[in-house]
Amino acid sequence: MRALRALAHNILFYGVLIFHMIIFIWSFLISRDFVMALAKYTTGLQLWVQRLFGMKVEFRGLENIPPGGAILAVKHQSMWETMMLLHIVPDPIFIYKKELDKLPLFGAYLRKIDFVSIDRARGSEALKHMSAQAKVALDKGRRLIIFPEGTRRAPGAEPRYKFGIAATYDAVDHPVVPVVLNSGVFWSNLFWRGDYGTIVAEFLPPIPAGLERQAFFERLEGEMEAASDRLLIETSKQPNCPRLGAEAQARLKALGV
Repeated sequence: MRALRALAHNILFYGVLIFHMIIFIWSFLISRDFVMALAKYTTGLQLWVQRLFGMKVEFRGLENIPPGGAILAVKHQSMWETMMLLHIVPDPIFIYKKELDKLPLFGAYLRKIDFVSIDRARGSEALKHMSAQAKVALDKGRRLIIFPEGTRRAPGAEPRYKFGIAATYDAVDHPVVPVVLNSGVFWSNLFWRGDYGTIVAEFLPPIPAGLERQAFFERLEGEMEAASDRLLIETSKQPNCPRLGAEAQARLKALGV
């Protein structure tokens, strides 16, 4: 039953995305704002699909998102946050790997809504390009979403923050909102596993602009990891919490839980 529930959910979840990418292809002729509104509508339907299948979703601390431009430094555990943050964050802009540009239609939509691609093979040159584009977007009041560890990490895994987040912070002169979540407990990278529970995305108080790079980097990692530990402990106590992965179990043991 669990496997069938997961299969039905994932078909419907991604079916909504593919269907809307096709029927809204005409929107390329309209403004970026209109296409962004359609993207939020689509991800809103995906959020409804999750709740239809018994998953609860909770966004905490939305009041911590500043009214103007800001960076959101987000823990990355699955595909879930890339979809749902697009829905909930006002006028977002993602940093994404250039390889996604090659995906049919999907890559074209990313470019239409002015997301920023990065060619990781170009090293420091790519970082400078990303920071320049990010500053333009932030100065317009948009919210830049960055995964400071660079790629997906399992819940409870040893942190691997990249110093590039500090370089971007220093270059753009805007506050940073740390965001932690527990999506990886319920999603395996791309797909929901069929377990019931509550997915939480928590927006922490912003770190102001103007700190020295190393001080910012240490503060960001410290605050995100402390909040991630609290959320992992809370998630482990959910009535329907699925069996946690080895990294999460080891982290809970280290925390004395």
